[in-house]
Amino acid sequence: METLVKAEMYSSDAIDALVKDFPKLFPQRDHVIRLITNNYIHQDDLGKRFLAKLSRDISKEYNIK
Repeated sequence: METLVKAEMYSSDAIDALVKDFPKLFPQRDHVIRLITNNYIHQDDLGKRFLAKLSRDISKEYNIK
């Protein structure tokens, strides 16, 4: 549920603004996505954290990019 709430709060424009306004905290857009989902979402990183694949699947289903 928390991921879905964050997805509603952080539109694509809001994510881009965070990357632009805070480049030291978020050097890449993926860093913001990781914060929103509380997990890794790229295939290569799924083994790094528990339930990462589930988080990625939820992110895909709710169009968090």
